[in-house]
Amino acid sequence: MNNKKQMAVIMAASLATACSGPTTLTEEMYEEKVEVVEQQISDVPKWMLNLPTAEDAFYSAGTAVSGDMQIAIDKATINAKRTLADRIGGELSSQMKMFVMESGEQGSTDVVMLNVEQVTKNVIAQVNVAGYIPEEVKVTHQGTGYRVYALLKYPVGEANRLMMMQIKKNNALLAKVRSTKSFKELEEEVELKKIEELKELEALYMD
Repeated sequence: MNNKKQMAVIMAASLATACSGPTTLTEEMYEEKVEVVEQQISDVPKWMLNLPTAEDAFYSAGTAVSGDMQIAIDKATINAKRTLADRIGGELSSQMKMFVMESGEQGSTDVVMLNVEQVTKNVIAQVNVAGYIPEEVKVTHQGTGYRVYALLKYPVGEANRLMMMQIKKNNALLAKVRSTKSFKELEEEVELKKIEELKELEALYMD
């Protein structure tokens, strides 16, 4: 029995147990449930189970069900955005903590960490609003409704730009990290990315 078949049997058994009551499922009904679950599993896109990876982007995926296709798409996108924000927030928080450690900050560590958390929250709030790129959307039917799978992409350069902007707004944190090598490297990276984007825009206008 292959993995998909095993997963379908387990899920069908769970459904049978959850729905068990005065009426007992016949073998034929059980097989029908297995077939339905197998179909649902085969519909799952590969990127939902194994996210793409890239040095210049964050990825996240979400899924949702609704009787209305657009609502299903919106819900799947929202779920993916939440996961995306968590991933980016975790990465940026780690980066900023590294800046603080590199600065050799002692004593008021708790205050500095509060500033790090605030900057991270501000970045996540902006990530939740815009900046993400819908990379893939798959719509399938589930019962009488729709199941949607959404894959989102967020450029690392944009996340770094938001983080740099928020750090510079936080004078206390900026004073602690601005002289560190890692922060300077990040600042240079953000500036180079800005120059690249300007050149791309100039090229478009010239065409």
